[in-house]
Amino acid sequence: MKHLITTFIICLCIIACKKEVARTSGKEAYLENVKSALKDSMGVTMANSLDFSKVILSEVDSINLHFLNIPLRDSHTGSFVLVQTDKWGTILKGRLVALKRESAGATTATNPPGYHGNITIRTLKGELLVESAIVEGSILAFHQRNSGNRQGQLSQAQLVQPDNTMLPEVIVIGYRESGGGISYSDWMSLQSMFGSGGGGSAGYYSPVSGSDGGSSGYGAGGGGGGGSVTQVPPISIDFEGQVNNPAIDIEAYFKCFATIPDVGAVCSIEILTDIPVDKDPNKLFNWETESPGHTFLQIKKSNGGQTVMQNIGFYPRTNWKTILTPAPVNGKFVDNGGHEFNASFLMNITPAQLQSALAHIAYLSKFIKYDIDEYNCTDFALEVFNYACNPSKQLEIPKYDIPGGMAPYGTSTPQGLYNKLKTMKEGGNAGASNISMPGYKGWVAGSHGACN
Repeated sequence: MKHLITTFIICLCIIACKKEVARTSGKEAYLENVKSALKDSMGVTMANSLDFSKVILSEVDSINLHFLNIPLRDSHTGSFVLVQTDKWGTILKGRLVALKRESAGATTATNPPGYHGNITIRTLKGELLVESAIVEGSILAFHQRNSGNRQGQLSQAQLVQPDNTMLPEVIVIGYRESGGGISYSDWMSLQSMFGSGGGGSAGYYSPVSGSDGGSSGYGAGGGGGGGSVTQVPPISIDFEGQVNNPAIDIEAYFKCFATIPDVGAVCSIEILTDIPVDKDPNKLFNWETESPGHTFLQIKKSNGGQTVMQNIGFYPRTNWKTILTPAPVNGKFVDNGGHEFNASFLMNITPAQLQSALAHIAYLSKFIKYDIDEYNCTDFALEVFNYACNPSKQLEIPKYDIPGGMAPYGTSTPQGLYNKLKTMKEGGNAGASNISMPGYKGWVAGSHGACN
């Protein structure tokens, strides 16, 4: 009897596994499930107006996140249906989104940076949920002073400027093509379309439909009536919050190193890069909208049981979002303790080299200005790092064109530093053992701080 029961249970498990395989096999079945559900939710006429040959699927399996972006057929207004599903195509939530972009192109005083325009969000049955302006990528209705009316139709008096401590809902990304140059596309925080609020310190973004009149499209091609799926994994973009930190007193920070004797001291300087899109150094988050990534230095001195470590980064004195030209602006040095990084390169130096590096930073602090395309955080960190090391160990990185940049020979970027360190690490170059690439990302420890 026990044998029969065991056999019966095994057969049930096999049948269940076969059903699971059948249910999840192929994106065609997934798409058919979505189509069928949309006809029930929106009506056959509206569902038939959707272009299933250009759908975009964005998935994060680890958190069971599945978004499908379906543009309206022959739409030139940026309208698309956005649904959140399970892995089989069962619709959990749905929205009808219409985007209208009002400005694009080079940044000027009259054409501010980022994505500007309007957005309308409706239920799948057409009921209005949100109607709002978009300023610098932020949907203003998500940053309102008060609740407004229930339909989310807010007057300009109720709208406020976006919160600079959060990422905008729509961002502009520049891609560095392998053949050189930059192409552009607009990406959106899809979670925010379902009432999860505005951006955040980091979030998943997926491409907006290419029918918005200015974005790079992601059409699946062909398709006809059957439809096909283009899978574009969401990307996680980091927020560079330390740009808003106050400037530090460089001399007070450097006094701490003098508290440790030089004789017998072990000293090092490390250059660290934080790319804005983790694991993908080919995506340049438009510096005009929020974060271009960051490069900074960690300087360390130890002797016996004493250690002083300082993390120093160079920033514009005002937030990047206020920079409307690539002209030089006043800069500041900030404590980058606790900052994340994607790759780093450490060099051991003598106490004399450490002192020379500190003196050089103090010298630079008296006159350098922050220039996004000609002298930014990466330029500063590279200059000091190379100054501290031997002439035979100078670090050179590839330069790239950046959105809005004017540098004739390209710009030093965190992505360029990351790609250089990755090449050195994989190629087994001299010093490769001193290169750290902590998987997804790592975080530095806190700095020692100022000394009197």
